[in-house]
Amino acid sequence: TKTWDVIGKYGLTVMNGKSDRRYFNHAGNGSYSILDTLYSNNFELNQMIKQGGAIFNYKKGKTVINFGSKFSDVNFKQEDIYHNKTYIRNFINYMPQASYQYRFSQQKSLRVSYTGNTNQPSLDQLQPVRVNNDPFNITVGNQDLRPSFRSNINANYNSYKVLTNQSIYLSGSYSFTTNPIISDVTTDNIGKSTYRSINYNDKMQTNFYIYSQFSRKISFLDMNVGVNLNANGSSSYNFITTNLNRTLNNTKNSTYGGGVNIS
Repeated sequence: TKTWDVIGKYGLTVMNGKSDRRYFNHAGNGSYSILDTLYSNNFELNQMIKQGGAIFNYKKGKTVINFGSKFSDVNFKQEDIYHNKTYIRNFINYMPQASYQYRFSQQKSLRVSYTGNTNQPSLDQLQPVRVNNDPFNITVGNQDLRPSFRSNINANYNSYKVLTNQSIYLSGSYSFTTNPIISDVTTDNIGKSTYRSINYNDKMQTNFYIYSQFSRKISFLDMNVGVNLNANGSSSYNFITTNLNRTLNNTKNSTYGGGVNIS
């Protein structure tokens, strides 16, 4: 209609893969010809993804609203040829989105948006390929891992005045992950570390970003002068276990910056 429109989407993806990695032990006659089935891996992977969804758009006057979601039905089958095992995993990803935009004028607007997406555990986190390169750092799988969900909120404002060549730009984003997949490291008394991925519900992993810029023409100097400020940061978690205790580690990073430009 004059104010509404909808975009529908459907897709089908079929993927097939094969990974064949072999280790050989010493045969006693100077050659390495005995296949080591413990560390050898021969995987065949078949994956089918069916995706569908709809996005609605509303536009009237100075206002634009967008909302909807996409869904993916994923069928995953992995066959371990050497050990005669089959791993089957079926799951659904969903990706909601929404945004609001208001145009005060041709050169001034405000936009706020939200996007979300499901993050499935990777193959290495579920069923890693065993290797013997480093016996003091071992990675094990966790078949009970559940997907995490990441939400992103973004906002930006921009304004421009032609006569004075003045521009203002403000932008910010904040994201948080619920049910995140984090690392759980256990170290024994001889220094051997075992790495495993787990879900952690009590804390959320977060990220933020802020940017601002202001510039204007200084007429009597015939110059453009601008300043900008920015900041970003993140917070993540992991468990560290030794013979003495089990500790939740919180890692925080933040960066701040600014600049001046004259032209």
